[in-house]
Amino acid sequence: MTLRELSVYPNCMKTLAPLGCLPTVKQEHQLAGDACYETLNQIPKQHNDKIRPMLKDLALNYSGFQYTVLDFYRAISRRLVKDPEAAFNSYRFSNTIDSCCGIGSNNAFGCGYINVHSTLCEYPREYLFFDSQHNTQKANEEIANLFFSCDKDIVGPMTLRRAAAEVGKRKRPESFSPTVEKLAARVKMEEEEEGEEGNYDTVEMTADKAPPLTPSSWMGFWDVGGDGIFSVPPLSPTSPNFSVISVS
Repeated sequence: MTLRELSVYPNCMKTLAPLGCLPTVKQEHQLAGDACYETLNQIPKQHNDKIRPMLKDLALNYSGFQYTVLDFYRAISRRLVKDPEAAFNSYRFSNTIDSCCGIGSNNAFGCGYINVHSTLCEYPREYLFFDSQHNTQKANEEIANLFFSCDKDIVGPMTLRRAAAEVGKRKRPESFSPTVEKLAARVKMEEEEEGEEGNYDTVEMTADKAPPLTPSSWMGFWDVGGDGIFSVPPLSPTSPNFSVISVS
């Protein structure tokens, strides 16, 4: 049985972002302007270079395996570019190096922290980053739109729009396989046989399957400490605690 027959949906993934360009990294390494910490950027680059070949091999070796990948690194890198003399870049972001919320040289620390008097920008939609390492809602909306329907240099080998269309054409099978059904029937039959034999160690105790109460089980059933129920003193008007009987 193939993955397609099991109605496995396309695997949707995205590459890693340029980590060396995050406001928290720029603030930590005291990088000015649009400079990024390129040493750290090498890590996501190496990771991203291995994603597509790995998924391609899976698609070749497993029938029905489908995938789509968003080049998140390139999408963010494009939005980081801004002319210092221009008010906005081509994606309508006025600030691509600082966080909207936080404190510090890049406003990249303390957003939401207790006892940290962080500042909040007046208009978050002009910022690419909301806090030290997360994008603003506007940036996330743009990335989601790219993933859903975009050119092949950002999303491939298919967009989410096409992936959704492929899923709509499929029909989930009524049963997975005769082998699985036979195995399930066999397990059910064995459980019923164990219940009839009174195997109380493996069968759940219910009212109709519980063992009969015998003298050997009375103490375990009534045991409340000491000699069990037989340790309760007789009740009489001369008892010291007539209203409340304490069982030790």
